[in-house]
Amino acid sequence: MNAVFLLLSVLLGILCHNIAQTKNRNKELWAILGFLFGIFAVIIISLLPNAPV
Repeated sequence: MNAVFLLLSVLLGILCHNIAQTKNRNKELWAILGFLFGIFAVIIISLLPNAPV
């Protein structure tokens, strides 16, 4: 059971990383937030606008 939660946390961290990359946000920060906070971080990064370049 713990392995499933760890795998899900890693996958959500990767998802946050990819979304942050497309929105010009800090990829490493969002990967960590996705790992720690899961679906909540995915929702937040999805709702944020693109960062100015």
